[in-house]
Amino acid sequence: MPVGLAGEVRWQGDRPLLPPGYVQKRDGAFGVFVKPGATAQFRPLPEAQAGRPAPVPDDWPLDLPVVDEGRFQIGLDAVAPGAERRE
Repeated sequence: MPVGLAGEVRWQGDRPLLPPGYVQKRDGAFGVFVKPGATAQFRPLPEAQAGRPAPVPDDWPLDLPVVDEGRFQIGLDAVAPGAERRE
């Protein structure tokens, strides 16, 4: 591109990444809210860092729905994997 024109760079890698806007810090851990069933779950992302795209763990299904709209309103009472929902 000629100097002075606007543009963007798109990175394509071998591993899927979640945009940094989806990563939240809850209870001291970085992660994202997903919705594999009827209830949202917070799933930690062990390799996540603040302000950076986070690698999707290899054991997550590629079709796992990630919560977008309303993700900042979900509280810590969302069910964590393997935990019971608190009433």
